[in-house]
Amino acid sequence: RDENALKDLLNAFEAADVVGVGLLRPADVLGAFEDGERLLQQLSLTDEGRISYYAFVSWCLGGRATPVTVNWYDVSQGYAKWVPKAILGG
Repeated sequence: RDENALKDLLNAFEAADVVGVGLLRPADVLGAFEDGERLLQQLSLTDEGRISYYAFVSWCLGGRATPVTVNWYDVSQGYAKWVPKAILGG
């Protein structure tokens, strides 16, 4: 157990963040990390195509994106059929 792990991750992220905006560009990742290509393939990017500190730390600590399935069940005993579809998202 490394007591300085989070501090080391923060230092690594800040060193890679050459622009200093708190988000890593793909070029920052490739330039700062030996396995930058693998990082880019596995990390979740923001809408702007950047990597947040939280995504970076999560990945470094073993977190991986997994698909999520949401099931919608009618627990209204049939009353849901009387609710307009627009209200139910359909």
